[in-house]
Amino acid sequence: MKDSHLSLFAKLIDTDSFYFYIHPENLGFMSLGLNEQYLMLSTLRKDGSFDNKYVLCSHPNAIKWGKELFDHYMRNSIRINEI
Repeated sequence: MKDSHLSLFAKLIDTDSFYFYIHPENLGFMSLGLNEQYLMLSTLRKDGSFDNKYVLCSHPNAIKWGKELFDHYMRNSIRINEI
């Protein structure tokens, strides 16, 4: 992490507003957003580069699958509490 962002990141992890986790493996996607009504998944290209496309789902089965996916990765993730 660049020094210019280090102090900001240190402030964020010292609050109760944000929680940062790291997973030891490649997840295969860029982001996963989930609430009671929607699942949003942003994937990566086959070469691992960023793709600005995303999938947005509102079907209850999709949301259930998203929650299971989230829980799967959280089981092996470690919360970052300090730098």
